[in-house]
Amino acid sequence: MFFNQIESNYKYNHIGILNLLNFKKIETPIIWYGLSIIESIEFQFEVFKRANIKSFLSNAYDLLIQDKKQKRETLIKTLVQAGFFHKMDSGKFQIMKNRIIGKQVPIKFNQNITFQKQLEICCDIAVQLDVPLSPNLTKDEQKKAIDLTIDNFRKLIDLNQNRLILMPVVHGYNNKMLEYCIEKYEEILGKISLIGIGSLVPMIKNVNGTHKIGGKNKFIENLIYIRKRLPNSCIHAFGIGGTMSYLAFYCGIDSLDSTGWIQKSSYGIIQLPGVSDRFLTKKSHNRPYLTDREKDLFLKCKCDVCKKFLSYNDKKQAWKEKLKLFEQKNTEGRLIRAIHNLSVFNNELQLIKISIKKNNLDNFIENRLKFSKYYKLFKLLQKLKSDDKIQYIL
Repeated sequence: MFFNQIESNYKYNHIGILNLLNFKKIETPIIWYGLSIIESIEFQFEVFKRANIKSFLSNAYDLLIQDKKQKRETLIKTLVQAGFFHKMDSGKFQIMKNRIIGKQVPIKFNQNITFQKQLEICCDIAVQLDVPLSPNLTKDEQKKAIDLTIDNFRKLIDLNQNRLILMPVVHGYNNKMLEYCIEKYEEILGKISLIGIGSLVPMIKNVNGTHKIGGKNKFIENLIYIRKRLPNSCIHAFGIGGTMSYLAFYCGIDSLDSTGWIQKSSYGIIQLPGVSDRFLTKKSHNRPYLTDREKDLFLKCKCDVCKKFLSYNDKKQAWKEKLKLFEQKNTEGRLIRAIHNLSVFNNELQLIKISIKKNNLDNFIENRLKFSKYYKLFKLLQKLKSDDKIQYIL
């Protein structure tokens, strides 16, 4: 397996080809979409097909612990047979969340158990069993967690014997920690073709300890550091979705996950280009709903479920009928919102690729984020990218 950059935009953003086993090739940037533990096989397959999705992700924890009736395994086989690319995570983040709330995990997870499931399913990319960091860990505890992650990858190399494409995962809240991880993986692999970045969620969400690690500014600095440190590698960032994905791609990240689309669609939330989660109308919980500008944007959507409304001459009538269709609280309503939301994500991904090829990504991202709360972060990132003498905080 190797990663080949075929279109480059300065030193951060590029179009690439990730060469997998069995002569498979994945073009990057790419988004991997998670599977639902609630919706049916038929529901999810229809969403993926109608939204023109090409890649999905699963995790070993779900398949080993939660998928009692093997519904996700059946869906995975269906998607793979239809030509979808498949990345399988270890599920360590889910295990960590369960431990935080005091929920027992019925089996003791280790690298061997995780890998055997990945091998059984025969995924295209197998993510190692890592140990995510917490902002409240001491430096010694963080170092111990990182060393456990690296040790797991050594075990995975021995178990794999070149049967699956493997993704090592780096962790660190500053560049010194990240550099330590990268150097260890270089000792093991030599050239790093594919790598993931974990422990990012505490930087971008307001959780206990976020202030200790620098928040979103540090998130941006770390991504830029890794992109510059590994200019020819395919870099995947875990836990980054929604509007933050624009910033991640702008940092030069090649691959992201999207796991919240099912829940958001079921809650009645829709996505729009450059716009965070929105309800269609004002609700009792008073969470953000469509402004007049966003409503116009919604009416212009060309996805498979929205395109029929483009022919309406009466915009008020189009809004009335579209609102009725999207506000349904039944399975059809969830299906319609899911197809629309994933179509928006996929279309934005294609536009990002086009912008990279045309060397116009700066303008595209700025246009998407100019009404967003992340616009100041974009301007900071723009400055960092234009400055070849960035002084990183170690």
